[in-house]
Amino acid sequence: MSDKRFVLPLLLAAAIPLTHALRGQAGELPPDADIPAFSISRLPLHTATHEDLTDLPGIGTALADIIIAARPPAGYASWDEVDRLKGIGPAKLALLQKHFTLR
Repeated sequence: MSDKRFVLPLLLAAAIPLTHALRGQAGELPPDADIPAFSISRLPLHTATHEDLTDLPGIGTALADIIIAARPPAGYASWDEVDRLKGIGPAKLALLQKHFTLR
């Protein structure tokens, strides 16, 4: 019988010292630390689905419907077009710009 309850604690026990070894006295990584950077690729707004939009905090179904219904066939030409949509203010525009591209 195999007991897998001990696998996660063992993996964590191995990972924690490595993490602490990479960090300096102040708990920050040294500038030359070779740790892969994670990047989130942005989706094109002109192909974003309803689910893509509503996955973002603050973008509900009504706003996603507005963004999709008003979207030109070739996509929005500028963020100013998106900014003019009902329900889009500075915070929501910044959120969309962070997660989507126009092309």
